[in-house]
Amino acid sequence: MNYLKVSSLLSFVLLSNIFIYSQTLQSLELINGYNEFSIVVQNNTNIAFDSVYVVTEPDNLPEIVKSLYCTNSINSSAGKRSSSNIGISIYVDNLQDDLIYTIPLVLKDRNNNKWNYSIDAILENDDAKKNRLLKNYPNPFNASTDIGFELTNKNEINTKLVIYNLVGKKIFTLIDQDLSEGFYNYTWQGFDNNGKTVSSGTYIYKLTSGSFSQTKKMILLK
Repeated sequence: MNYLKVSSLLSFVLLSNIFIYSQTLQSLELINGYNEFSIVVQNNTNIAFDSVYVVTEPDNLPEIVKSLYCTNSINSSAGKRSSSNIGISIYVDNLQDDLIYTIPLVLKDRNNNKWNYSIDAILENDDAKKNRLLKNYPNPFNASTDIGFELTNKNEINTKLVIYNLVGKKIFTLIDQDLSEGFYNYTWQGFDNNGKTVSSGTYIYKLTSGSFSQTKKMILLK
């Protein structure tokens, strides 16, 4: 799992309710494996759009894209820039150096308004690879959610993925074992270590592997 550099944030500008114009600061820099990036919507119309999210048309995706999904939706107010970003997770394989790949995206809202857009992607320097913890999906969630992470260490290192509540109490241990380089995905079904269903609320999930540590928040709704 890998993150797009902050400087590569994409800015979408809606010109009408039927098409989209975009301004990108630079091409997406991806590595082979999981990546995450964000987009922000600038709505220059006099129409508000609810629950704007990203979908894909699999037949139009380049072969390098093995999966691509949106992690959340946003509301877009008329004449304003969105206060939050749309998160996107993408898994790519066999990216080649010195090539530019075009990845089509489709933005939709609750009323099925649709805007077609494409982004350019290039291979990032492998030297930048680091351990990463992905955003859980879906989030918020009802019954279960998937949590993925990627490790870059060649040798096996003790790795833990643990769920906590907001006061720091350990709720559930998803994994506690030695792991080496690779992508891993685990599902939390909303139980604690005693097998009891936990209540609705915000929870923290923490990945530790050797000296590496990263945490993120997720919301359970019932």
